Amino acid sequence: MIKIVPTVVYGQPFYFMQSRIIEIPTGIVVDTLQEFLEALQNVDASAIYNHVFEARLRDRRGRSDFAIWIDEVLQKNDLADKFEKVDSYMYSLEGLRLKLIQLCKQELKK
Repeated sequence: MIKIVPTVVYGQPFYFMQSRIIEIPTGIVVDTLQEFLEALQNVDASAIYNHVFEARLRDRRGRSDFAIWIDEVLQKNDLADKFEKVDSYMYSLEGLRLKLIQLCKQELKK
């Protein structure tokens, strides 16, 4: 797959672009932290983007879907807080995936 990175060329006009986010079910459903970890290792990076970045914009609580689910369903408040403390803008999507995987593994070792 060829990825095109948009560029701005000095002296050329700026073209405003519009984007739309379309959510598409992956068919992956998890019930435990172990299942979540396994899914996180394999899910497309766009799902991570959706559940971390887009979720904070659409949810009035300003939290990622991951943190909300870990907090409210798994009742792992400390892990949810750790997920939220990760500065997701400091990582690529793959780097963010690795950081979240690391947090899950640490929790599962307890």
